[in-house]
Amino acid sequence: MTQWVLREARRIAALAEAYRIDVSSNGATISARTTHGLFNGAQTLAQLATQTDKGWVLPAVAMLESRAQ
Repeated sequence: MTQWVLREARRIAALAEAYRIDVSSNGATISARTTHGLFNGAQTLAQLATQTDKGWVLPAVAMLESRAQ
């Protein structure tokens, strides 16, 4: 299950492009302060996914990305 979370989170960098991704056996969560950050997080999550003979899988990861403007 993937959750799309748009919220003002003090732990997420102030840049509009910033986002956090958490992937575990319980699912994936993308958190961002803006829709731009949420979009960037979704793009990164798609890049992390790999296809296997059993379907699409994601690695367990916790990451914070704050791209410079």
